[in-house]
Amino acid sequence: MPITMTIFSPTVAVVCLAFVAITSIVRIVSTARRSPLKHIPAPWYATFTHHVLKYHTVTGRRMFYIDALHRRYGPVVRIAPEEVSVADPDGYVAIHRMGSGFNKSRFYMDFIGRGEPGIFTMTDPKQHAARRKLFARAFTVSSLRENCEALVREKVELTIDRIRSEAVRSSADVHEWWSLMATDVIGQLSFGESFEMLENGKKNNYVQALDAVVSATTLRYELPLLHSFVSRFPTKSMRHLTTTRGEIAAYSRKAVDNMRQSKND
Repeated sequence: MPITMTIFSPTVAVVCLAFVAITSIVRIVSTARRSPLKHIPAPWYATFTHHVLKYHTVTGRRMFYIDALHRRYGPVVRIAPEEVSVADPDGYVAIHRMGSGFNKSRFYMDFIGRGEPGIFTMTDPKQHAARRKLFARAFTVSSLRENCEALVREKVELTIDRIRSEAVRSSADVHEWWSLMATDVIGQLSFGESFEMLENGKKNNYVQALDAVVSATTLRYELPLLHSFVSRFPTKSMRHLTTTRGEIAAYSRKAVDNMRQSKND
């Protein structure tokens, strides 16, 4: 009994905790010193932890946080131990050109959960190239001009009219109107019919479902344990956050049906 109490004494517990803490710190510092990214400008904490970036991501301030870092440290900045942000035209081209070697991160697989990856979420370059080839003809310049230019022009003109009419009354949220316009164009091209959000001046159920999926995916990627916890809450908002994929799947099936119908016509 005395031996047991000695082994689990407060002093031994403190020593063990201190040992674990020191070992963790040494490991983090050692890893940071050996990192191939150590020469990239960064705030000191970005070298050791990604938690600051996570905080700004889950609070919806990621873009503003990273923009502030670029203003201070330049076009290339380290934002986490294994993440770098590039705000440079030449760097953008080098990263996003075909065969660059810069593959998509795990975030894109988390975006689909357990479903099959689409062209947006595929991370395998060969698989993505094969799928992209199927869409190549539809996205040539001549095809876009023939099939899409008139539609886009119509939506742009309607957007300008809505912005102008709103600005006359008070002020206009240009970002919101251009977002509605882009989504209406995508809806027309993808589903064979417009979402008519420009006409209604607000997002429809499909776009709201997309927003919820993005929020849920961000939470699952950044804080997986918290996502698993909140997904078990029976509240309406929690169910909407984690179960909207069914709505998106329904719209996807509708898009396929419309495409088949247009071919038959």
